[in-house]
Amino acid sequence: MVGYGGSGPQSLYYYTVDQVAPLWDLAEEYGLADNYFTPYLSESAPNHLFLYAAYAPVIDDYGPPPYIPVQESVFAELCQYHVSWGGYYVDPRESPSFLDIKYFYGISKYSSHIQTWSDFISEVMNGSLPAVSWVMPDPSTDMGGPPGNILYGEAWLLYIINTVEESPIWNSTVIFITWDEFGGYYDHVPPPIINGKPLGVRVPLIVISPYAKEDYVSHTLLTHASLIAFIDYNWGGLPALNKYVLESNIPLDFFYFNMSREPIIFSQEFPLIGNVYLLPNVSNYEDLSTLYPLTPQIPLDELPYPRYGYSNITLAELGSTVYVSEDFAYVPVIYTPLFLWLIIALTIDLASASLLPIDKGRLNALPVKVLGIVNGSVITASVTGLITLTTGFLNYLGNTGEAPPLLLGGYLIGLVLFPMIGMALTRIRWCIHYCSSFNHCSSTSLPTDLCSSHSVLPNE
Repeated sequence: MVGYGGSGPQSLYYYTVDQVAPLWDLAEEYGLADNYFTPYLSESAPNHLFLYAAYAPVIDDYGPPPYIPVQESVFAELCQYHVSWGGYYVDPRESPSFLDIKYFYGISKYSSHIQTWSDFISEVMNGSLPAVSWVMPDPSTDMGGPPGNILYGEAWLLYIINTVEESPIWNSTVIFITWDEFGGYYDHVPPPIINGKPLGVRVPLIVISPYAKEDYVSHTLLTHASLIAFIDYNWGGLPALNKYVLESNIPLDFFYFNMSREPIIFSQEFPLIGNVYLLPNVSNYEDLSTLYPLTPQIPLDELPYPRYGYSNITLAELGSTVYVSEDFAYVPVIYTPLFLWLIIALTIDLASASLLPIDKGRLNALPVKVLGIVNGSVITASVTGLITLTTGFLNYLGNTGEAPPLLLGGYLIGLVLFPMIGMALTRIRWCIHYCSSFNHCSSTSLPTDLCSSHSVLPNE
């Protein structure tokens, strides 16, 4: 398979301890899942959305639209049950192409929950971090593979972990570290088939906590939805977000609550940075192999639990209900094929109306006026909706919230503008037609009465 499909030998490349020693240390000092699969055999977008909604309306990196109504997300569920949460990005005001939350229609309702990396660091250090937090890297630190430098992501991750472990919240915290998708790398383990569909390629899951088992490998079948299942399980028995979460295994076998462990603070020998926004000097860390392995906190032969295991506990087995009974994607009307056909039909109507014989009586006829008003107002409503949605000038909440104000506003504008524009254009066309007829009479030197009787003139 080397070089299959013209990809060259790099199709079987992988990172070694020289490059990812900090990740190896984390996996050995805490817990690692070796049976954790992405939900989609695809790229980032659908897999990323599963982290928040256990559902994706896209199968590749495109969109939005379609959108996920925000009320179908774990964000809405947590708010409904009064569990605090936050999402932390390098800058929530950055280009929307970098923000995975752009797929959630109505997310602005929760804008106060979307904050920056510096907010996360401050809240960790003063003990005010929400109960559930998502901390997202930027494109330079996401360790997504070539041509990016994985060292940048390792340094950023170690800074986040050290900050949490040195903070007052450490004794009640668990950190789940995973990747949205596999980055194109080869894996010899085929994805399992669930409900007739294959999962995506395996990715790591590292579980860090004062109660995480040391040097533990979980064989539990897990996906991104399992992390939502853990949230629903842990915070007072919340209902499963949806049916997918209901049937997903909960990552419970990683924990041993009979003892609490001291934090493992990474020293300056590791690629550490001065603050969360800095990048390390690559030339100082050309070989990280000397950083692995660390000395275990508990000698491996003295661990009070097996180093391998699994758990098949699901929310369904625990009798949980479901928060979202059915997931539906939302596509604004203006982006649907039906809307395109509507515009085509209206264009045909307008074109047909413009070909009608013109006289003053017909110009003032009620059906023509009604046709102009209806067609004009619908087009104005459509254009208004398209502009406001694509520019982000207006952001209505909910999966139908944008319809009444956009359509009503568009119709009112159309009701005023299009009759005036339509009547003006019709008069101009009549004038051109009248002048053309007059010039024809003059050039042929016909008698005036004959010319008048054959010209299409307005009725006086």
